[in-house]
Amino acid sequence: IVVTGSRIARPDLDSTSPLNVVNSADIALRAGSANIENVLNDLPQVTATQTGASNNPGGGVATVNLRGLGSQRTLVLVDGRRSGRDYVFVDNARGGALAADHLMARGRRRFAVLGERTDDAVLATHLAERGRGYVAALAAEGHAVPDEHRIAARLDLREATAAATALLSGADRPDAVFAASDLLAAGVLAAARSLGLAVPEDVAVVGFDDDTLAEALGLTSIRQPFEESGRAGFDLLKRRLGGGTGTREVQLGLELVARQTT
Repeated sequence: IVVTGSRIARPDLDSTSPLNVVNSADIALRAGSANIENVLNDLPQVTATQTGASNNPGGGVATVNLRGLGSQRTLVLVDGRRSGRDYVFVDNARGGALAADHLMARGRRRFAVLGERTDDAVLATHLAERGRGYVAALAAEGHAVPDEHRIAARLDLREATAAATALLSGADRPDAVFAASDLLAAGVLAAARSLGLAVPEDVAVVGFDDDTLAEALGLTSIRQPFEESGRAGFDLLKRRLGGGTGTREVQLGLELVARQTT
């Protein structure tokens, strides 16, 4: 079983594959759990999409019984790291630094960051790393991010827009905002529009993920290798099931995709 730590594209299984790939969003995996096996053993079943899997040849939704998988199955983590397990990951702090470098290169001088509030400990760790990388890269060049410019919102467009509206209405308005996800960045764009601010002339905006929303909005974003992550995790799982020994870690790169918002 491949356990993923965020929204990862899962490679399709061929018609003869007996394997299951489950996203941790479905099984509520938490980084703070003492043992991954205990988390799986506590879950009786999960609904997951298995296109072309041998036990669901017609595709669609199938039920996967997870009880006991901790002791019976090999685990591979995607977008999550744990000692003694194979895993695939990206350097989220590096992603934040890429955003900072890009905004500094665009001549920005007043910086802000919009993080995401979440109860998912795995995701919270990744989001915090993005913000820390951003702030650290700015600090290395002599730019501080004041506390009032470090805000957070739930992954909800209305909440993100409200938080960004308050941020951009202040007397010392930032001229650059890095958001921890593209949806949060969409809230910043909506707030700027409602306040009559021009993007990027008055405020530049960078998101994270580079999903289809970013492309539709013309949003500059940090691109995550979603499909590559899924393939790499699947390859690690096949290696394990083929008798491979020793744990392996695979780090994938991030890149900034510049669009109209910067």
